Amino acid sequence: MVKHVVGYFLGDIKAVLNGCEDYWTLQGRTPIPHLSQVTVCVNIHVVVPGPWVAFSYSSVRRPNPDLGLEGDEKAIYGWLLQVQHRFPFKMSPMAWHRVCLRRDVRRNTFSLEIDHKMVAERTVIAQAIPPSGSLWLGCHQRNQSPGAVMGKVELYLFRMWADLGEHRSCEDGTVIGWNAYHWDVTSTKAKETDHSLPCGTGTTLATTVKSSTNAKSKEEQATELLDQTQDVSKLNSSQVSNLVQGLEKLLEGPSVSQSVGQKVIDVISNLINGDPEVLSGSTNRLIQMMDNLGLKLEVTGDSGILSSTSLVLAIRAVDGSNFPETSVEIFDIDNVQLRGASKSRVKRSAPALGSVDLPSSLTASLSPEEQQQASRVQFTFYIDNSLFKDSTLDNQTAVSAVLGSSVANLSISNLKENITFTIRHWNLTQDNITSCVFWNFSKKNGAGGWDDTGCSVINATPEYTTCSCNHLTSFAILLDLSREGITDPRQAMILSFITYISCGISIVFLAITLMTYILFEKLLRDIPAKILVQLCLSLLLLNLVFLLDGWLSMHNIVNLCISTAFFLHYFLLSSFTWAGLEALHMYLSVVQVFTPYLSRYMLKFSLMGWGIPLIVVVITVAVDKDNYGLVSHGKYEAGTSDSFCWLRNDIAFYVGVVAYFLLIFALCLVVFIVVMVQLYRIKKQNPHNQSPNRSAMTDMRSIIGLVLLLGLTWGFALFAWGEVRLPFLYLFTILNSLLGFFVFIFHCAVKENVRRMWRTFLCCGNMQLAENSDWSRIATQNNRNLSVATAPTLTNQHSNRSASMGSNLTNSSSLVFVDSGISENSNSDIVLNEIHRRSQSLQGEP
Repeated sequence: MVKHVVGYFLGDIKAVLNGCEDYWTLQGRTPIPHLSQVTVCVNIHVVVPGPWVAFSYSSVRRPNPDLGLEGDEKAIYGWLLQVQHRFPFKMSPMAWHRVCLRRDVRRNTFSLEIDHKMVAERTVIAQAIPPSGSLWLGCHQRNQSPGAVMGKVELYLFRMWADLGEHRSCEDGTVIGWNAYHWDVTSTKAKETDHSLPCGTGTTLATTVKSSTNAKSKEEQATELLDQTQDVSKLNSSQVSNLVQGLEKLLEGPSVSQSVGQKVIDVISNLINGDPEVLSGSTNRLIQMMDNLGLKLEVTGDSGILSSTSLVLAIRAVDGSNFPETSVEIFDIDNVQLRGASKSRVKRSAPALGSVDLPSSLTASLSPEEQQQASRVQFTFYIDNSLFKDSTLDNQTAVSAVLGSSVANLSISNLKENITFTIRHWNLTQDNITSCVFWNFSKKNGAGGWDDTGCSVINATPEYTTCSCNHLTSFAILLDLSREGITDPRQAMILSFITYISCGISIVFLAITLMTYILFEKLLRDIPAKILVQLCLSLLLLNLVFLLDGWLSMHNIVNLCISTAFFLHYFLLSSFTWAGLEALHMYLSVVQVFTPYLSRYMLKFSLMGWGIPLIVVVITVAVDKDNYGLVSHGKYEAGTSDSFCWLRNDIAFYVGVVAYFLLIFALCLVVFIVVMVQLYRIKKQNPHNQSPNRSAMTDMRSIIGLVLLLGLTWGFALFAWGEVRLPFLYLFTILNSLLGFFVFIFHCAVKENVRRMWRTFLCCGNMQLAENSDWSRIATQNNRNLSVATAPTLTNQHSNRSASMGSNLTNSSSLVFVDSGISENSNSDIVLNEIHRRSQSLQGEP
């Protein structure tokens, strides 16, 4: 049966787009659906060099498109959900190029193909492309920069398909085609007739297309394909490819009948029994075909099951907005049990070949549109795993059947509850070690391969293995200067465990440190202690928000993710800032011998410590709130990655985090070096004034404490490049996620005055000290020692005054550590200010 479509195929027409003067628009009668898989192809000819825009699609009026393609003399730029991706490819001038963008939500991929060759593929974790937007060929005049000179470009055969198939050069699109029915043209200059175009016929043709073949013809084609696979040993790779192409045509259209579906299953089952080398070029297409069949198969009631000698396909209708707990058990090809939460398991004498349990929270992270799309869940079981051959396994071997599950072919990650599945295996002994893996289509340049990212073994016996799968995030994301993530999934998981455990430990000990200093007023008498409290508060909030980030990102709520990234950025910068203020205070107090008791000293420090980071993050969100959002981290070879709410824009990250950190880090490093050099010089000049109780170990402990307090451990991020990247990431993660614990050790546990307060107010019995028993005596002793040390200098001649001041500082060689809160006794600023007062009086004498 043939039907005529209203409209004309524009085989001899090309779009001529000169700057932003002329453009084409999609007519309102052509709605664009919700796209989780999409292929967009267009032929491009750059006539006049300069910036050009091929197309842009936006669901709302925003400056950046949800899907778009543009370029200049240096590169091609693809837009996906308001984010630009740069592909370093130079278009050859004065030549036509076929350019295709492909987006697959399920595999989290966004790729560029030019002249039938893959140029680049990016891992992007984001929602599907939203529906019902506006589409332009050419640029928007409102987006043209003032004074910018745009190039001139010609376009031909703009087409869009809601799939990832390999489409023929002149095949028209299924969502949008190169047809007069779809397009409005702003002026006659924007289009031109060219009879030399490859898909033209010399005249504008009325398009006649065959309608979807009726059920009878499809069954006949399926029967023919089944007959051709009765003896697969005689087939070569080219014949197999043609058979697969015939199966793909059978699955075109909105639905597939039970009878056609059964024959498709039988054909695939027959092909699986063939030579793996012959099948190698078509394996991924066959696997994806099973998923496509599960999505389109007509079922009676709420479930359907198809099976053959090597395959089982089970389908169950569900409500995506209220997803029920669902499980399947496969005992053999004729005994498949699909159950919901209310149905009890049937006890069997023999264990199942495979089973999988899906939690009710499976679709919680999907958008409302995706939840509506999630109308069925499907399970595929390959008894023979010959489709899943991976040459990179080395001496490892797939020892089980393959069990797959998907929900309406949607990409679902960041699960609140792990998915568990159990598979029976064979030819396994006690000496063998099993691992849980999944088949990743992106591995080995699209050939596919096994990957264990986010999957772990729960239980393993010689008969079966139970697995659990999910993803985690590493603390190193905050200052990953390369923005490349961690490509090794095993290392990423180890870093993730270190991060979450260490952050939890730091939160506990930061809280103890804060309560200690806040409850005991005597500990807050000096400036360094007050700065320490502010730093601890900032670190505590940073760790809390970081731990919450991984959980909140699961909900896939845009505004919630932006808010989370905003506060994470703010508390990270405030932690840097308070470390810098600690360095500034130390410089003023020790190096310049400048009194910190200026007017409203701590108020000014507080305004800087909390205000400067606030200004930075407010500017970042004011420029574009989409600077914050869901980003992928840990871009593994498999094409998967972890998601995290953080800075999406590279410029915002390098300016708002890296540049800010480098400024603070340089200040802290300079202060640290200056203080160390000055103390060494004083100590060398006056060795007789050193405390006899101060050992090298004490000095080392003080130096380490100072390094931690000034945040110098964040500097390990600067060295995380190249071959030494992983070791420095480990150092960075361990030291900085445990920073709260180290602060507690060096500023509570080893400080005599803190321990004395604990013993006075928190201990009982022999451990308890009487209130103020030793405190006043120690303070008096310190003042007495200071007077004894400085008295001779007051009677010395003017020529010896500088030496006397050196003696004073040497007598308090630990004062730098006192000032940073690391001394075992003494009230830091009391001693420092006395030195400053007396040194000023010395300088004022004639």
